[in-house]
Amino acid sequence: MGYVAEEFFVSGTATSYTPAAELGPDGRWDVTPSGTADYTTRVVVLTPADRARFNGTVLVEWLNVSGGIDAPAVWMMAHREILRAGYAHVAISAQKVGVDGGMNCSDSTCPSRARTRNGMRR
Repeated sequence: MGYVAEEFFVSGTATSYTPAAELGPDGRWDVTPSGTADYTTRVVVLTPADRARFNGTVLVEWLNVSGGIDAPAVWMMAHREILRAGYAHVAISAQKVGVDGGMNCSDSTCPSRARTRNGMRR
């Protein structure tokens, strides 16, 4: 199809925050850091193999895990146009079940997919 697929794992430390005062309706809130958690997520990048075919637009899709695995709903509906028009498509696994690939594993059976309390693996 003339596209290259690359898979990346992105890791870091996320910070959670707690309101320092009552949260008002304007969305401008004072917060203080309240904890951290390590995370790793998966990013799949599809780009035209011939860079001259790239139209300059990257479509980013947050993958849906309602069925227990990563499901690229936008890709499923629009892949013909994405390929025809030369878009790049970036699919992001944003929930634990998607990052784990739908596997039901614990830290002891999948040490490279260790879980954290916030649901992402580290």
